This record gives sequence, C-alpha cells and structure tokens, in this order.
Amino acid sequence: MLDNYRRQFFLKYEFEKSVLKGITKNYYLPHQTRLLAQTRLALLPKVAATNKHRNRCVRSGRKHNVLKKMQYSRFIFRDEAYLGHLPGVARLSR
Repeated sequence: MLDNYRRQFFLKYEFEKSVLKGITKNYYLPHQTRLLAQTRLALLPKVAATNKHRNRCVRSGRKHNVLKKMQYSRFIFRDEAYLGHLPGVARLSR
C-alpha cells in the first residue's frame, strides 16, 4: 500500500530529480543557475527519495528482512508459501 504509493512518486519525479542534481553539481554553470536548481530540488517531495522505496515489502511496507527477489517480508512470504500462492515454493517440513 504505502510502498506502492512511494514507488509511484519515485517514478513521477525520478527524471526531474536526476536533472536537477546534475545541474547543481556542474561547476561550469553560473552560481545563480545552480542555486535555483538546488532550491527546486529541495521543494520536491521527500516521499520521492530513492531510498524510501527500495527494499520494502510490497504488501506490508516492512523494511526489515525483505527478500529481494520476491519483495516480500519473511512473514508475508511464509504465509503466501503456506497457502500455495507462490509457484515453485514448497514447505520443507510437513
């Protein structure tokens, strides 16, 4: 829920954020232009940050113990595997 919201914001502002960062680090441009880009970068929403959406569970939004391939936390992964919703995943103990 919250993770999906953050991912949408990140995709919406990703290009603009990378362009503004490039302008602020380009020392060949005038100081006024770099300052203007820096203030516009500060006004972008913080939810769109790169590290806010990375490594979070898609279903619960949990940030610890997330399996990178599945993007599920260990609790959600266990429940989904137990119910048989994940193809190719079987329980070891029955």
